[in-house]
Amino acid sequence: MAFALLSIAGIFIVLLRNGMLPNSIPTPKSAFHNYGCPRQDRLSSRRRLTLGMAFAVLCAGVVLAFPICSLAKPNDGEKENIDSIVNVEGHHFLQTHPRTVGMSIGVVYRGNTYRYNFGTIARGVRLSATADTRYPIASITKTFTASLLARAVIDKKLEMGDDVRKYLDGDYANLSYKGHAIRLFDLLDHRSGLPFFLPDMPAAQPYYNDNAIPFLTRLATLRRGYDNDDFYRDLRKVTLAAIPGSEPPHYSNAGAELLGLILANVYATSFDKLLQGMILVPLDMHSTCMASECTHDAMPPAAYDQGGHQLPDDTTPLGPAGALKSSVNDLLKYMRWQHDDTNRVAQMSRVPRVVLGDYSVGLNWQMWATNGNHLIWQTGNVPGYGSLCMDEKEPGIQLVILMNGIDDATTDGKEALANDIASQLDPRSVRLP
Repeated sequence: MAFALLSIAGIFIVLLRNGMLPNSIPTPKSAFHNYGCPRQDRLSSRRRLTLGMAFAVLCAGVVLAFPICSLAKPNDGEKENIDSIVNVEGHHFLQTHPRTVGMSIGVVYRGNTYRYNFGTIARGVRLSATADTRYPIASITKTFTASLLARAVIDKKLEMGDDVRKYLDGDYANLSYKGHAIRLFDLLDHRSGLPFFLPDMPAAQPYYNDNAIPFLTRLATLRRGYDNDDFYRDLRKVTLAAIPGSEPPHYSNAGAELLGLILANVYATSFDKLLQGMILVPLDMHSTCMASECTHDAMPPAAYDQGGHQLPDDTTPLGPAGALKSSVNDLLKYMRWQHDDTNRVAQMSRVPRVVLGDYSVGLNWQMWATNGNHLIWQTGNVPGYGSLCMDEKEPGIQLVILMNGIDDATTDGKEALANDIASQLDPRSVRLP
């Protein structure tokens, strides 16, 4: 039985990380992590799929590093140890992943905070990122949307298992299959049955026309002049193929977008104002904003395609599913908040909604348990940008990694980098699968 559960968990993760549920960076590493688009490197995707299935069956030039002092006061030996670990691993990563242009890392260990920056903010410049540099964080945005859902439940605005149609005007009989409707939490576990993106058109798919036009450019074109009424119109066109929550996950950005609209409606405000009032302002996350609101970045981190052309970084079309930009400083605050067991929002976010052996999924957070130790994490990727947030519960380690570079190859290995850092800080650390 244990073997069967582990096998199913491995397959579940692999599906989410590969194109069978659009995106994720394939391998049995992370299920609910991406902006929703399968890897651009198709050969790598197939290789990772093979490795993932095996898991399911068997169980650039000069690198600049700038450690920044922690706000707390660790002893000298601890600081020197952490500086050494992160600097060695950060340098090694950029040397072995030359497509990565720059990278920012943040660590919370024993209550002390450390930040490090490597590489440069763009090709051909000698300017490094800082701990306040904003990067697109893609599907990590969904964990913020999930936190707002938890807050709404606490505020008695709705119930987690409510039929989504309760919060929609008009007839949406199509959002039910054989008498089983989509529930609110289904919108975040990728088992709602909703499509990858709305409008559900070929150009919205990650590999469309071999990406002759960049993915984000295509989405911006599809959403030009597109408003909430258009979204609801397209939502009525959806046809469910199975009972929501019963099938293997199919990656859906549309689900998180719908949840964002529902939350805005029940609070009678905008999603951005909800985010500001309930999370960003209380946590003093002054560098974090939706892409459409991040208008004052003098020189944001740059990403490139294989031909060296700069890629767009405007994730606005992804909305509550992937449009946030944030910094190491802000995400460290966010992860400390998520780590706090007295935080009712965090508690609710970690309640397992999908359980497959030692692997489970809460409100978009992925969780893994080994020998009584627990790992909570999420990753995000959009072409040229990668992000990871993780919380090692028992050792009390929170880790943030943000990076920019050349296409999706930039994000290769960030989970292994996180494992290498965390395991050296505390051997109890649970390794990212």
